[in-house]
Amino acid sequence: MRRFLLLLLCLLSLPVVSAAVKESSVYFIGNSYTFYNNLPTVVQAMAESRKIRLKVDASLQGAMDLRGFYTDPNHEKARRAATSGKYRWVVLQDQSQTPANIPDRTKEYVQKWCALAAQGKSRPLLFITWPHAAKEGGKFTPMADMQQKTDTTYCEAAVANKARVAPVSEAWRRWHKKYPETTLYTSDGSHPNKLGTYLAACVFYAVICEDSPIGLPSRLVIKKDGKKLLVLQVPSKHAENCQKIAADVVEQFTAQGYLDKKAARNSTLPDADTVRAKLRDGVTYKELRSLIGAPVYTRKESGESFYQFTLRDNAEFCIYCTPTGKVLRATIARPGSPCDIINVAEE
Repeated sequence: MRRFLLLLLCLLSLPVVSAAVKESSVYFIGNSYTFYNNLPTVVQAMAESRKIRLKVDASLQGAMDLRGFYTDPNHEKARRAATSGKYRWVVLQDQSQTPANIPDRTKEYVQKWCALAAQGKSRPLLFITWPHAAKEGGKFTPMADMQQKTDTTYCEAAVANKARVAPVSEAWRRWHKKYPETTLYTSDGSHPNKLGTYLAACVFYAVICEDSPIGLPSRLVIKKDGKKLLVLQVPSKHAENCQKIAADVVEQFTAQGYLDKKAARNSTLPDADTVRAKLRDGVTYKELRSLIGAPVYTRKESGESFYQFTLRDNAEFCIYCTPTGKVLRATIARPGSPCDIINVAEE
């Protein structure tokens, strides 16, 4: 009896781990960010490696947005799939720039697609895509401003429609912060290389299969016609790092949580009028950064440095500086208002 009680106590002290689903189904709707390196099949191969039966289908077209998939008669297949009831998940990926530049359009068509998914009792899953990157000094730097806008649009749409999110952009952000020497981009600074697709697939696997991606193989295969076909392979060490990041992100990131943190941060930022009052001849980048915080985007060209900041209530503040950091020109853009252009040297 004493041994039994000791064993029982040991078992009770172990962490509770939720079991993975035994089978599931998913329909991907998206463009090149989804079909590069065959992301849907990579997710399927990850599931097969854990003996999970995952039915995967897709409607994919380069540069297509959610509006096009919804309105174009050539994509009737996608609309039928969403309402068919055959899929537990329907993944929605908008064109990469639309959530940042035309957020209302993304929200409108996410709502429409979520309504279709509801007819089929499927769960909509929003693919939060990574931002484009600028190449400086031979390295790709993700555009933080584009990521913030993209994340916000998808998270607001998810909360409004009670949809889940696949926070791939957050996983990419953490990767580039921790491993800046190893990019996830192809040479165009937009599409994913194999490692980028592997990281995205780890995020989708964790959400769709309700299982930790830690321990997944770095060499992924699927069985077809009795043969094993190689789907994707990445260095084992990189694979382990992808798995850890994806596991943490899926556990920690929620759409509402992201919006709450953004609202809290917004309250700490200076407003446009406060920053405008600081613009005088001789003001420096260092002075403005101490007031606003780190810029969301930087670049250097023609002997000048460019910095972009986010202000309170989504206002944007940009400055052009000399090599010594003196501010030459500035712009302030408030949502719904004309851009204010200031020649600082004349202030």
